[in-house]
Amino acid sequence: MRLPAQKHQTISTMRPLSRAKLDATGCWRISEQRLVQAYLKLFLVAPGADGVKIVPLARFGAYEVRLVEFAPELADEVSPLWLDLYAHDQACSLDSRGCDALEDAVKAADALIERAQELHWCWASRCSWSTGPSKRRNRPLPTLH
Repeated sequence: MRLPAQKHQTISTMRPLSRAKLDATGCWRISEQRLVQAYLKLFLVAPGADGVKIVPLARFGAYEVRLVEFAPELADEVSPLWLDLYAHDQACSLDSRGCDALEDAVKAADALIERAQELHWCWASRCSWSTGPSKRRNRPLPTLH
């Protein structure tokens, strides 16, 4: 499902992705607590013209991982925890994952964050996808929301 470009509202009470941690492989990981906080912030965000609410989790350059709540008329058709990898430079969703359980949503968020990181790194380095993980030592730090 492609999501349209939408400017999301920044909430002054939104805390940065401080509970995300860099794991042993150099990838950012999100905690269940941070995902629950983002979910609760969906109640504070005003819906866009299409009824969609968005709370960003992490951003690497043009690539943003965000938690999405669809318009009420679509809510019965999608999973309650919907994560999206959005490319701002292309104004489109690159990947989405719907989850019914918090543990699955954390794993999905981690996978999308890693993908956003890789896409940004490859774009910034002008590399090919064949570059192995051993050459990915200097990963970019995310823009924290």
